[in-house]
Amino acid sequence: MVCIDTLDGLGVIGDAEGTSPRSYDFNRDGAKELAAIRAFAATASYVEKLALCRDAQYTFIFAKDYDHDVQLFVAEMLDSMGLAVEAGRVRGM
Repeated sequence: MVCIDTLDGLGVIGDAEGTSPRSYDFNRDGAKELAAIRAFAATASYVEKLALCRDAQYTFIFAKDYDHDVQLFVAEMLDSMGLAVEAGRVRGM
């Protein structure tokens, strides 16, 4: 069951822990504002972080020479979540 929608239409499957999961809005919250992304991630649940990663990729934040700092932050976040393979893929984009 999809517990949080993503911009690509796929969503994230998981447990929303009885709450309504939040999404980071790259249009409103600032696509390249690393401080805002860090602040969101600091309080985000596991599924919210997964949605953040997918939406960042969908909005082309990881496109070559767009925003390397955000790309590295997302890779570090994935590492901290135990997703080393995915983190490596993000670093390699």
